[in-house]
Amino acid sequence: MLPFINTIIYIERFDKTIESFLKQKISYWDQLYKRSTFANQVIANFLNVAAIPLIARSLKPTLGEFPKSKKHSFSSKMILRSYALALTWSPLDATVTSSIDFTGVNYLIVAPIMLSIAIAAIYADVGISFLRYRKIKFTPTVGLQHAGTVTIKKKLLKLGIFISVFVGLASLVQSCLNQSFLISIVIVLPVYSLIWSLAVRKPKRYMSLIAGNWNNHTRGLSKYFFMFLSAGLFVKMAVASGAMELLQNFYEPFVDVPVYFYLLTAAFFLITSLVGFHPLIALAVYAASLEPVIAELSIVPFTVVLIACSIASVMYSPFNLSVSVLANELKINPYRITSWNLAFAMLYVGFSITVAVVLNSVI
Repeated sequence: MLPFINTIIYIERFDKTIESFLKQKISYWDQLYKRSTFANQVIANFLNVAAIPLIARSLKPTLGEFPKSKKHSFSSKMILRSYALALTWSPLDATVTSSIDFTGVNYLIVAPIMLSIAIAAIYADVGISFLRYRKIKFTPTVGLQHAGTVTIKKKLLKLGIFISVFVGLASLVQSCLNQSFLISIVIVLPVYSLIWSLAVRKPKRYMSLIAGNWNNHTRGLSKYFFMFLSAGLFVKMAVASGAMELLQNFYEPFVDVPVYFYLLTAAFFLITSLVGFHPLIALAVYAASLEPVIAELSIVPFTVVLIACSIASVMYSPFNLSVSVLANELKINPYRITSWNLAFAMLYVGFSITVAVVLNSVI
């Protein structure tokens, strides 16, 4: 769906609008990091992975004066960390909903806990950025130093309308057709993008760009198809062959010691994400191995750990779609993004485990 979103972003110049918004009244790089983080929090909750190229393209000219390595590090940290933290409590994210489906816990019970963890992690990330970038002065490019506040506000309002109407239509289709939100987005977005281009009187521009964007973004997607197909077969065969018993026998002694069990859960997701498992595939394998002991676990704390461990891979896993999309935008090796974000991801998981241990002693 990225080609449709990106074409509208280009013809409406939403990326330039966000770029101008990020630069307004900014004196130091830590202020830019903070503003970009909160902007991404809002956008990611609506556009999901499509928020990554939007923010990346908005930042690219802004960071033009930075050395390339620092520029890529800044973008990777800010975009993927804030994106992952936006998904931590989102009911629209497949990883969150899959975790909740597996444990059977009520989303309304877990959501406030995950939101609190996300807020704490955001402030920690912004605090780290303050220490790292507070002394680096920001000098905007000449062409955008005096971007009109009124113009920016109008464009941001237009972007807000675009996103709100789109999400509203997708939700309507979801309720009418009784499909998942993701499928509803797939149904709505192509038609909605075309109608929007007609409404802004740029249909020719839209049609001329969509073909090129489609080819650029869909080239190489076959690898994801085969990855998920082979992973699905792997899970089925592992269950059928009895190989899951090895994991079950390994984890079972630690079920009664929550902190060790949570740390083993984190280790499982860390290892699988680095060797090539998508978090949803890792979650499916882990869920299948835990079915015999799930009744013995304290469900709410375990759900917190499960969501945090699977969402954390969004920041660092070289095989995750979010990292792949950003690496493609920045033209860098995904493993470089892993090196920049792995430590913070582990800090986030560690804090989540601490919260889960406290909850386990209280509940």
